[in-house]
Amino acid sequence: MTAYQARHASFQERGVRVITVSVDSPEATARLRAELGLEFTMLCDPERALLRAWSLLNPRERGGIAFPATFVLGRGGAIVFRSLDRLTTRVDPGPVLEFLARWVDDPGLRDENDARALQRPGAKDASLALVRKWFGRR
Repeated sequence: MTAYQARHASFQERGVRVITVSVDSPEATARLRAELGLEFTMLCDPERALLRAWSLLNPRERGGIAFPATFVLGRGGAIVFRSLDRLTTRVDPGPVLEFLARWVDDPGLRDENDARALQRPGAKDASLALVRKWFGRR
């Protein structure tokens, strides 16, 4: 998360809002946010509803935490970038920013289906309703 905080201004310059989802309580999340000096939005999912909906729940780790993952949602809510990561490694913000620059500059890229970087909306679109609810969009 600190790597994304360090590049937060770069995301904002591209009109991108960084948001994390945690299984922690709002109080624990607020403490972490203050401790790390994080400026971006941190959502709490202590019931793990979003993690289950997106198949990101790791039930073997500390009572059920998220497998690390990075998603970029387009304005319409479609997933335009995804990285499903390991517990010990996460996608660096640099490649995400590079993807965003290419995606904005090249509309044709939006039609490709690169298994690593692009994903067309699929069965998990229903779970985006949770994200839209959290963002106040309906």
